[in-house]
Amino acid sequence: WLDSGPSDPSAQLVQMMDGTIGLESEPGKGTTFRFTARLGVSHEPVPDTRAGLAALRHLPVLVVDDNQTNRDIMEAILDHWSLRPTVVSGADSAETALQHAAAEGEPFRLVLLDGMMPGRDGFDLAQAILDDPSVPRPRMIMVSSAAQASDAQRCREVGIDRYLTKPVVHSDLSEAIIDVMGVVSARGRAAGEDADGETNGRGRLRILLAEDGLVNQKVAVVLLGKLGHDVTVVDNGKRALEAVDAEPFDLVLMDMQMPIMDGLEATRQIRERERSTGRHLPIVAMTAAAMKGDRERCLDAGMDAYLSKPFQQREVVAVLESFVTGPV
Repeated sequence: WLDSGPSDPSAQLVQMMDGTIGLESEPGKGTTFRFTARLGVSHEPVPDTRAGLAALRHLPVLVVDDNQTNRDIMEAILDHWSLRPTVVSGADSAETALQHAAAEGEPFRLVLLDGMMPGRDGFDLAQAILDDPSVPRPRMIMVSSAAQASDAQRCREVGIDRYLTKPVVHSDLSEAIIDVMGVVSARGRAAGEDADGETNGRGRLRILLAEDGLVNQKVAVVLLGKLGHDVTVVDNGKRALEAVDAEPFDLVLMDMQMPIMDGLEATRQIRERERSTGRHLPIVAMTAAAMKGDRERCLDAGMDAYLSKPFQQREVVAVLESFVTGPV
């Protein structure tokens, strides 16, 4: 066994999961990579999406993907759920299909877009769909194999309803479809409602992630996206200040140690500006090397809570849930 280098992104991801990674290589035969990871046991009930999917029986769905294998897989999944998929290989054929369906009086109500396609990508196609007055506005889900830190923000700007990464987990896809179509969710309530049936406008948070580490960015974006939140990423405290000035956020995840301006100074400046507005933006500190006194320094700077890296999903969930109902 040969250990991967500590700077290798794969090795860093495995280390975040308290595991090890190694490889076996034999000339002429190839290389086999193996890794271990420590994973928790979920005590949450597995959501039953059958009722929600039954309500969408025969839903016309357009699948746009330039990869034949991906199209075949997605078509088979949607067929199995008794939806009515049409598959095309690119933006031009997608626009033709959308216009034809609208003219026939049976417009597509849902479009699954590949994020990366030759020519015009999924974002370009989504914008074209919204700009076409002859096509009734469908719900749109972006499915991409190359997640970028800025994708969530681009989806929000364009008007794409949900973002998923490949390979798509069936339960994630079914939950996303049920949610964006607004039917009773797999957890027994309408999308956007809480357990009492009241609209919970803050269940989905707009989060600013201030983090300079690329691996940590990707881990956080994937985790927060799966939890249903929108994420905007910046890589230093100065850009965090600019982002907070440019648009409203429900929460900031702030790395303590960043170039140009660290998280402590950025937080102090945010709090100073808030004195004239009376607003309080929740800020959660993040640090990879917890030192004695870090928590006190974070609280003194005006931060509301504290997370240690590598991220543990249960800890992230607990902190985010505390800000849905109120700060810790």
